[in-house]
Amino acid sequence: MVKLPEDILLKIAELICGDNNDLFPYRTGKDLTIFFRSVELPYKHNASTRKWWTLDILKHINIVVS
Repeated sequence: MVKLPEDILLKIAELICGDNNDLFPYRTGKDLTIFFRSVELPYKHNASTRKWWTLDILKHINIVVS
């Protein structure tokens, strides 16, 4: 499996969070937890900045899957 570069992961994180786009809903920290758990991933938002937290989760997933 191909490991995605960090700049692509950042764009995906922004989409997941609903930042600066009209395509995806804005997600609060609680919503992010629900989002990841809905796809059976055990992550719980820790009250840090949503975008950076989501990026960290995607980096972790990127390492585990690749």
